[in-house]
Amino acid sequence: PLKAPLEFSETDRFKMLQTALTKITAKNVELSDFELKSDGPSYSIHTVLHFKKLYPSAEILLIMGTDSFDGITKWHRIDELKKLCQFIVIGRKGHPGPLKAEIVELDLPLVSASEIRRKLTLGEPLSGLVLTETEAHLRSLAKV
Repeated sequence: PLKAPLEFSETDRFKMLQTALTKITAKNVELSDFELKSDGPSYSIHTVLHFKKLYPSAEILLIMGTDSFDGITKWHRIDELKKLCQFIVIGRKGHPGPLKAEIVELDLPLVSASEIRRKLTLGEPLSGLVLTETEAHLRSLAKV
């Protein structure tokens, strides 16, 4: 609910994640459409409680970028959420987080979703910023 409206549909973003996850061989990585199928606002606490019920002995990791983490103190039932899962924050320069979390620095391109949308609109290449398959999907959606 705290995010601005998406320019790509949730279904399109889910498909892009499916494509990206085909490149990951890690065990115990699962993409779920639980939030897409849920009615009403998608609160992380509801998602975490859902997966705690499905996998009671599993450690739940909530992965997000530092830009999302910046506003985490405003999240619905944040105090309860902090007790139920571990936050893994993917670092992006210039976005320090207000809470203690494990910050994971990855060798990722320094680009935001806004910059990718801008490049798509201008017809600029996305090579090195997203997977080739993801770029093709984005271009087909953006009709660029």
